Amino acid sequence: MGIVIGSKRELRALAGRVLLTCCLILSVTMAMAPAFAQSPARANAHNHKVTRGTKLGMDVTVVDPTNAVIRKANVTLSPGQDTVNIAATTDLRGIVRYRELSRGTYELIVRAPGFATLQQTVTVKKWEHLRIKLQIAVKPETVEVRATPGAVDTVITFRGEPLPYVPYLLFPRNPNHLAVT
Repeated sequence: MGIVIGSKRELRALAGRVLLTCCLILSVTMAMAPAFAQSPARANAHNHKVTRGTKLGMDVTVVDPTNAVIRKANVTLSPGQDTVNIAATTDLRGIVRYRELSRGTYELIVRAPGFATLQQTVTVKKWEHLRIKLQIAVKPETVEVRATPGAVDTVITFRGEPLPYVPYLLFPRNPNHLAVT
């Protein structure tokens, strides 16, 4: 069984219905995509209530003095002396996300090549958002110059013969005839 189209008018009507159906399917698909793309661990005020025993988290954004993000910065979170450090590297957006942290005080250490290391104490009470600005590292350098003292002896010659002191204006203009030894 097939569709029989008798005229151009019926063909246009069918094409219009097909186009309308495709647009409707595309609209519904686009409207549903954000609902499926959201992560339950996304930080916002609605899904991170501070209650006893709740695991919290922290977003750390690392930037330079111009507020440009620093990619591949090493961020270490230390909960205490007798615990294991939590190390991570910033992503392409300069962000590290720590999930399921317990409430408390942590030591945060941020390192990146070409920048000064930053160490800071942070307290986690809720889902924290930190923006860490690293300063450009100042690398002290020592330059030592050594020279052997000595006298410089200059003799002005003209066609191979030494000359007494004569003002420059009296020299010939052809530099091939002058030599300093």
